[in-house]
Amino acid sequence: MQHLATEVKGQCPECKVRLIRAESHYCDCPSCQQRFIEQRCCPHCQKMVDCIKGCGAVNYLCRQHGLISKHNIEYHYLKAD
Repeated sequence: MQHLATEVKGQCPECKVRLIRAESHYCDCPSCQQRFIEQRCCPHCQKMVDCIKGCGAVNYLCRQHGLISKHNIEYHYLKAD
C-alpha cells in the first residue's frame, strides 16, 4: 500500500497503532496492513455528521444536535471490505 504519510487522530481497532491517511475517508494501518473507513460522528448520538466548509473553517452538522465543532467530533474506524 502506498501512503501519503499523513497521520490521523485514530488508532487501528485491531492493533492500536496510529493510522495513516490513504484517501479522503480511508485510513491504513502500517502494522497490520488493514484499510479502514473513517466515520465522523456526533459525540451526543453517535450518528454520522455532515461536513460544512466555509471561509477556511470546518464544522460539522448533526441532524439532531445542530452545529458541532471539529474539535468535538468523534472518529470511528470500520474495516473496509
